[in-house]
Amino acid sequence: MSKTYSYPFKLNMVQAYLDGLLGYHLLAKKYDISSEQLIQNWVNQYQLYGEAGLKRKKTKKKYRLRFKLKVLKFKLQTGAS
Repeated sequence: MSKTYSYPFKLNMVQAYLDGLLGYHLLAKKYDISSEQLIQNWVNQYQLYGEAGLKRKKTKKKYRLRFKLKVLKFKLQTGAS
């Protein structure tokens, strides 16, 4: 399972990079981040969307079992896809 990083941690990494303190490779090495590409992605997201680009996205919508069964029953009865 991949490690997740907090919003403040990502923001600190982005700010360190943009301030010219360290490059992608050295930041990844110093803070034990698995891939410098990850930091590069954070910087790109920050430049495109600001701080909101670093915040976790909502996960997929979860549906209750009862609703799923109703949908399956409807699909079987109507032939809908």
